[in-house]
Amino acid sequence: MAGTSAAEGYDTRRQVRVLYAVSGLVNLNPHIAVWVIYLMEFRGISLAQVGLMEGMFWSVTLALEIPSGAISDRYGRKVGFLLGTVIEGSGVLMFALADSFPLLMASYVVWGSGIAFRSGNDGAFLYDALSADGKQGDYADRMGVLAAVMRFAAAGGAIAGGAIAEVTSLQVVVFFGAASFMGALLALIPMREPPRTSTVGPQSYGQTFVEA
Repeated sequence: MAGTSAAEGYDTRRQVRVLYAVSGLVNLNPHIAVWVIYLMEFRGISLAQVGLMEGMFWSVTLALEIPSGAISDRYGRKVGFLLGTVIEGSGVLMFALADSFPLLMASYVVWGSGIAFRSGNDGAFLYDALSADGKQGDYADRMGVLAAVMRFAAAGGAIAGGAIAEVTSLQVVVFFGAASFMGALLALIPMREPPRTSTVGPQSYGQTFVEA
């Protein structure tokens, strides 16, 4: 892969590395290893309530897929990453602090909303970044690397979550999960929006949403 696009001055290689770092951090999620135990043993939530929360979580994520994607298309991939990271991280932090079922449900709504913003945004950013250097043909290979980064991060986070819970507490693990999003925000600082080559003028958010 070439390093810098002469036409745009866009450092594709560096931006792809930034993407890997951001995606790795937001998928670290040590709390995923203990979240059911945390809800049932630490917060006293029943298994039926856990199921209800899960249903709400994925319903919110599904409902916001198109609106969040339209924001990323209209205002930029980095904006999508920033919104997703802040919202999802806030939801996980709420999850760590919430001490009642209504508050836990609210944390799930926020958490699921954040996931919707980053769902698909990483692949779109990767394609746009490679296109800036005329390397669209590398997309499948680089997407494979990105998927591996996310899987290894998730596996490492699960192992770390179990170890942290063993020596501290279930709540501390969730706080570590929220901290990983702070790391992702720091990793986003050097991210630059990929240049786009479309000859179509900028559309309003409403137009972008309708097309999506």
